[in-house]
Amino acid sequence: MCKITMTENRTSKSDMNTNSPNEEEAKSVNLLQLATHCIYSTLLASKPIQYLAEHKNLSSKSSKNFYDTNNKSDSDVSTGSDCPRVKKRIKTDGTVITDADGLAQSIIYSEIHGLCSSVHVIGEESESEMRLLRDKIDGESLGSHVTNKDETLWVNIQNEMSIYDNLPQSDKIIDVERVSVFVDPLDGTSSYAKGNYEAVTILVAIIVDNVPVFGVICKPFAVGTVLHQYKNTNCTILYGGTLVRGAFVLGHEELLRSRLWSDNLRNVIITNNNPCDPDKSEIKSISTPNSATTSPTTSTTSSQSLCANESQSTNQLNIQKPQRRAIISKSRAGGVVRKCIDSLSSKELLHDTPIFITGAGYKTMKLLLGDENEALWFFPRPGTSLWDVAAADALLRVMGGRISDKFGKDLDYGRCVDIAKIKGSHPRLEAENEDGIIACTDLDLHLKCLALYKEEDWDCGCD
Repeated sequence: MCKITMTENRTSKSDMNTNSPNEEEAKSVNLLQLATHCIYSTLLASKPIQYLAEHKNLSSKSSKNFYDTNNKSDSDVSTGSDCPRVKKRIKTDGTVITDADGLAQSIIYSEIHGLCSSVHVIGEESESEMRLLRDKIDGESLGSHVTNKDETLWVNIQNEMSIYDNLPQSDKIIDVERVSVFVDPLDGTSSYAKGNYEAVTILVAIIVDNVPVFGVICKPFAVGTVLHQYKNTNCTILYGGTLVRGAFVLGHEELLRSRLWSDNLRNVIITNNNPCDPDKSEIKSISTPNSATTSPTTSTTSSQSLCANESQSTNQLNIQKPQRRAIISKSRAGGVVRKCIDSLSSKELLHDTPIFITGAGYKTMKLLLGDENEALWFFPRPGTSLWDVAAADALLRVMGGRISDKFGKDLDYGRCVDIAKIKGSHPRLEAENEDGIIACTDLDLHLKCLALYKEEDWDCGCD
């Protein structure tokens, strides 16, 4: 049964909180509340990820707030070979997992189901893995450090999301059976286990009727970014989707690519109970987050300049097409991927040198930010899963981009939900993107990539 009310003692604004649900409400979920819980859950999940990486002595009985500003900063965290503080093991499917993976997912599940226990949550880790971690830390001091809620943090996030409170009830409250949440609690596990924290992300996405409408990408370490970190959490969070009509840095500004693409859609909301299809919606005027309160950005750093501000002109921000870059893992840069880059660069659609980036979540984060004009992630092979790309799928939709499989079809999230409904089942195989992915910030480039892939048969001769 869904609990529309927030966790006890939490404060809320306007209709972000309601009284106990009646019989009808128990079958529904408030999407705006769910989005707020998704953001908050990634910050809670970052605690064990940061803690296991930073503390050698896990039996410490310190009771200080984990986000205390006197804690060691991310810049002090070592990088390099396998990190002895992070215990890793190999799952039955051959992939690496650490204690942080299952614990982070357990925290996210708990937070989301605390709002509505009927929401289908599909995570990378199985129920047995989460149960193993809960049993393992039961009674240890680690549990009190990483599972405590932070009411001040919750209120701050709620205040930011309250800008959307004036969305009509019909847009926010929908049948819970239409909703699922996809979770990757720790993307970049192999890098994390080695002490390389740059590529580590936490990914959460809300799916409605098989369409991603809201995504969260949380970067729990400051390594490799100069983007705004939220409060004293050391985390950077990108969030957005059609539900909130844009892509934003939590506590900061709308992303530049989102602002430029949505110039003709800004200050609108959806009023036909379908946040997945804004083109068919009646529109009404509202304010956008931070538009009235955020002063123009003065920093000249590349990542920060990608947050839009009113003082920048569109002409200054145009990206020349030949300078657009592909992103890919270095180990997967040959074969069909190399053919793609060579073909597009020969037609002056893409730079001939790709940018090597590890981790699906970090790749999509770089794609969304465009620090170095990242524009395309082409990988028409198995090797990613739906929880790796669902958040980016939601965010790209409000930035003029798209994610599809190698045939141009939308990704099918429903097949995972069907399996997840079966008690004791885990949709690992169903989540695999067997037909690969093509993720692009530009619809025109996406279409040209698809056409050339088929026309020039890039798969020919490639293993």
